[in-house]
Amino acid sequence: MLAGLGVSTATFNPADCDSSYALLERPNAEWPVGATDTFAASTREKKTRKWRKMVEPWWDHELVSVPSTHGQRNITIALHRWRARHAVTLGGGRRPALVLWVHGGGMVLPSGRLGDPQIGILRRLGPQLLIAAASHPTNTRYRTHPGFHMTEVEYALAPRYPCPAAAEDVINSLDWVLSHAAALGGDPERVAVMGESAGGNLAAALHAARRRLPVRFAGVFYPMVENAVASPSYSLFSQGPGLRKCAMEFFWRAYCPTAEACSTWRCTPLSGDALAAAATGHPPTLVISCSSDVLRDDGVRYWRALVAAGVAADHQQVEGSHGCTHAANSSTRDRYLDKLRVALGLD
Repeated sequence: MLAGLGVSTATFNPADCDSSYALLERPNAEWPVGATDTFAASTREKKTRKWRKMVEPWWDHELVSVPSTHGQRNITIALHRWRARHAVTLGGGRRPALVLWVHGGGMVLPSGRLGDPQIGILRRLGPQLLIAAASHPTNTRYRTHPGFHMTEVEYALAPRYPCPAAAEDVINSLDWVLSHAAALGGDPERVAVMGESAGGNLAAALHAARRRLPVRFAGVFYPMVENAVASPSYSLFSQGPGLRKCAMEFFWRAYCPTAEACSTWRCTPLSGDALAAAATGHPPTLVISCSSDVLRDDGVRYWRALVAAGVAADHQQVEGSHGCTHAANSSTRDRYLDKLRVALGLD
């Protein structure tokens, strides 16, 4: 049981509001170290099963260990290349573009053991990218583009590693990807960074941290950027569908235990003047929000802040609850993935 609170570590789920609020009544220092471990392990296995079904038929994978500058530990970066039967040779000596994907999970939950199954949305790049066609296991035909490689980072998770550990891990990971792009067979001049939910926060923090990054495109999907959890969308969708307000309150507390911790851009990317200072070198950015999501207004606020800072930023609202891009129809996907295609020259 969690410190006598009547909450079992074996069944704890942040979406169970009674369990989350029982912990939130206590300082983080009183939380059991393994409070989220069982749920995180279960999440990892579910994502691994989805990965094997949705992604493994398309991409080979390799796990690389990279030193972290935040503590004595390593960061895991998953490298994904199109399987040989899907790949094509690019003409003119061109190398594939690179995408660094930052997974979601409230800063608390991991990706799958082999990678984040959500990157499956990037294989459905639409008919304008017809380079090769292959059969999905359901026998539905999808057009794919083998002209880019995927990398993703398994950053340090809260509450064991609160902010800024995850932000620093993503910064380290991009530095590694940029310095090793050619060795990976990719084009260091055609790199994009994309993240969703917690990963959207980290992608945003990354661009606040670095000036004039050689990154062509940023995709920030339904990011968690405001820890106040007091926007209209939090009131409208506090009980769902999907992500609930109590889960976000737990995730924010786990990630930045004090108000002071949340005052830095490494935790909340809109803090201070970091965004304005980085605007000159900020890549074109697409921000996506979901229409029925507690984080809907976070995405809108982040997009407006980018525009106010002079960044070339677009916003698209997709129908649905948190994670709406994965249930979107093909025409909706084409609208936002086409921006990635254009930015990386995938024609």
